[in-house]
Amino acid sequence: MQLSQALKVLAAVAIAFGLHVQGGAAYEPRTVGALALRLAFWSVVAGLAWWAVRPKGL
Repeated sequence: MQLSQALKVLAAVAIAFGLHVQGGAAYEPRTVGALALRLAFWSVVAGLAWWAVRPKGL
């Protein structure tokens, strides 16, 4: 699985979790923080990976 695909899956899980919580389901606040941190970390990794292999004209 490519990093971009994994990032899309993680974003979809975050959205689904947000909808689940918005619907009134019980949740642990640490879970929200961990999910946000994970999404931010992998977004930075994906950005750095793209930056490292980007065409030099961009």
